[in-house]
Amino acid sequence: DKMSIILDVINEFRKYDKYVNVFYNDDNSFYKAYDEVFTFKLPIKIIQPSKFFINKDRLECIEKYLENEEIYIPVTIINDEYVIIDGHTRLLAKYNEDFKMVNVYMDKSDPIIDDLVYMAKENNINHINKCEVISNDDYNTYWNSFLTSISE
Repeated sequence: DKMSIILDVINEFRKYDKYVNVFYNDDNSFYKAYDEVFTFKLPIKIIQPSKFFINKDRLECIEKYLENEEIYIPVTIINDEYVIIDGHTRLLAKYNEDFKMVNVYMDKSDPIIDDLVYMAKENNINHINKCEVISNDDYNTYWNSFLTSISE
């Protein structure tokens, strides 16, 4: 039914944008609300990446279309450091625009994030500008082969 489809879409959307907590119908009447997510600003330079590569096509798209948009990045704390869980491309776009601070919110991380952070640090990736920007084809090749290797 239509209502369950809408709830599925909202739940999928909220996996990546938990700071959006109120939803309205087409006629602007209230539909559903979730608990408010506390957001705050962090200096970009202190956020530890959990990825190694940035998709060049996505970066160019974000830089083109999200020029002055506010973004919110999910982070967690691992070993007393703020670690980005998702949104590496958006974070790099803001860094490239000379932003010093970014809006963040705390989120739960997947256990694999600890391993990714360890591997990133082993490869001297300790800042978003250390993530290599690569073509879409290379990104898909490297990321898919990486995901396959960690699932075995």
